[in-house]
Amino acid sequence: MLAVLFLTACFKTPSQAIEDTPEPVVSTPVPTPATVSVDVTVEETERPIETPLPTPAPTDTPVPNPYAGTWTVLNRPFSLTLRLDGTYEARYRDQTLEGSYLFDEGEVTLERSGEDPVSLPYAADADLLRYLEVDLIRSEMIAETDASSVPVSFEHQNDAVRVRVRGAVVEAELKTGAAQQYCFTAQGCTPKEDGRDWFDVSDSGEPQSLFKVFKYDGAYTLWIKDANGTLLPSIDLTVTSGYTYPIDTPNIEPARIPIEHLLKDYATSLEELNRAIATDAAAAGLYTRAGAVSAGVSLISRMAKNGYAIPYQGSGTYHAGREWGANPNWGMKVRGTEKTYVGMHDAASIIWAYKQAGLNLFALGSSVSIASLGERERKNDNRIDYDRAESGDLIKNGRHYMMVIDRLDRNADGVRRGFVLK
Repeated sequence: MLAVLFLTACFKTPSQAIEDTPEPVVSTPVPTPATVSVDVTVEETERPIETPLPTPAPTDTPVPNPYAGTWTVLNRPFSLTLRLDGTYEARYRDQTLEGSYLFDEGEVTLERSGEDPVSLPYAADADLLRYLEVDLIRSEMIAETDASSVPVSFEHQNDAVRVRVRGAVVEAELKTGAAQQYCFTAQGCTPKEDGRDWFDVSDSGEPQSLFKVFKYDGAYTLWIKDANGTLLPSIDLTVTSGYTYPIDTPNIEPARIPIEHLLKDYATSLEELNRAIATDAAAAGLYTRAGAVSAGVSLISRMAKNGYAIPYQGSGTYHAGREWGANPNWGMKVRGTEKTYVGMHDAASIIWAYKQAGLNLFALGSSVSIASLGERERKNDNRIDYDRAESGDLIKNGRHYMMVIDRLDRNADGVRRGFVLK
């Protein structure tokens, strides 16, 4: 019955990053579910014999059930919901499949009428269910949020395109057709038609009618080329996110007490912080570059407004791979040390930001190191030119990693470039 589970998923590596429209997942066409036939034999002294259907798991399934929840394949139109009563529901576009499931340590088994059961191994350090080449990530681990609560600070449209700015994300939607490339310049500047300031709206190169880009606060002109290469009327816009960037704020200190307690001093809480981060990521777009960058900036900004930063812990990870949101122990002194506090190193902070947008980089490795994620197929196969980096891409400096927040090539001359880095 669960015919959609032989979709083939391919995670993009962080050096490629995930754009608003991720590289399509190669999939095998979904066959029509097999029809369950019931053979009936009638005898004079016996009742009809029916092919038995699977018996649903007991409704008193022990809690916590580590597998209950909704699982998805990146942002594809597929979901698998495992209910606490032992039943599941799989959705693919307009097709719905249902049945019962059993779970044991490290594995979920989906029972299917008239077909062999499906086994889904569980990757505990990555919150993934895995079926062949398909990785299912638990989507509802990201806090349920109302993305519309992030206000629109700018909105303008012309005959061809509508543009809105929500937080630090510029959202452009074509009224007809699709966009192929975009370019941001300082207001009053015009990009070269074949300059290197133009970027495809998707990593796959496919035109899209809607795309989102994270931008540092400032005034810009947005230029768009449609799928035919036609230059559309430009739009001047302003990004006023309300974020606080440490680069613009002096006297920021690493937290030296657990942030769970620190936040209470500022009349807020860890729950409110996590809700705000999840809302910012959702408004920017889950499973996208903009979502990952927004999550990272949201954490940094909300700490910086109170004069603090998350400590750098050279040998530490952000927290257990199955946990989400901010770690309440960031800022706590590590036992047996004098000057070491719980925090994140560079790779961990990048993994943390991507995870808040639904992209769990643990799926690509067994540790927090991202050193080899750009070399999964061939050595250096995901390297890009320095001046082609976009929001969400990674820059390697020796053994350290930084994530690009935004490009600051505001004069669009294609020569001098700067980046805001995380």
